[in-house]
Amino acid sequence: MDFEPFDRLIETIRAAYPTCYVDDRRRTLLHDPSLIVAVAVGPHNPNAKQFHFVTACVSIIAPFYVVHGAPRGGRLGAFLDELVRQTFEVRSLPPELGHERIPDIAVGNVEMGETTIGDALFSPDR
Repeated sequence: MDFEPFDRLIETIRAAYPTCYVDDRRRTLLHDPSLIVAVAVGPHNPNAKQFHFVTACVSIIAPFYVVHGAPRGGRLGAFLDELVRQTFEVRSLPPELGHERIPDIAVGNVEMGETTIGDALFSPDR
């Protein structure tokens, strides 16, 4: 996998939000179907007691992504949403599709019949 676009994404976030802690959580092992970017809004100190995390997950299986933890209408969430879309040329996974169950697939500790499309695209476990 080419990590150059991911590296540019991290650099762009850090340049735009220099006072935020940006955690590069690259998870692309064989058992993990997504890239993760976690942005902690708060002092640039990973030991600070109060953070608001905004996380973007980009599937390496299908051209979809999700952004979690962003307040509706929040500037950081909108920025991250647009940046991920442009960097990876992916689409936002509609929530109703992400919650759709897949009957014949188990992911991590999620049993067959309970696994959702979101589970299959973004996480080894729920």
